[in-house]
Amino acid sequence: MLGLVGVWPLAVWTPGEVRAQPSGEQVLREIEAAFARGAEQGIMRRAADRIEIALFGANMLYSEAQAQLVLRTFFRDFPPRRFVFEEVSRNGPDWFAVGTYWHGDGAEPFRIYVRLQERAGTWALRSIRINQRARR
Repeated sequence: MLGLVGVWPLAVWTPGEVRAQPSGEQVLREIEAAFARGAEQGIMRRAADRIEIALFGANMLYSEAQAQLVLRTFFRDFPPRRFVFEEVSRNGPDWFAVGTYWHGDGAEPFRIYVRLQERAGTWALRSIRINQRARR
């Protein structure tokens, strides 16, 4: 007679071992690094279930999978050379950041705006807006 042997994952918890949730600033640093690498998965790791993305004025609400595809296409069309957040502010449960994205073809860089929102101690990326940089 053959028996069915199951292996159950074990969770080990030790008192005093608590993993802290990242701060809004830490999440923004992760998103900044992911934009600099052109890593849509790194950006979407912190995304809400539904995320608003505006590309050059065309604004839509996307599921996580759809948003990842939109960002993958963006990075393919405009591979990153450099990205940095230049302005960061907090207003209640929201963090806002504005950055400059230099892309592969050397053309005028883009402005990228992101909004994080905190709910129950967890930060979620709620929106990304990518615009042509205004000429000065």
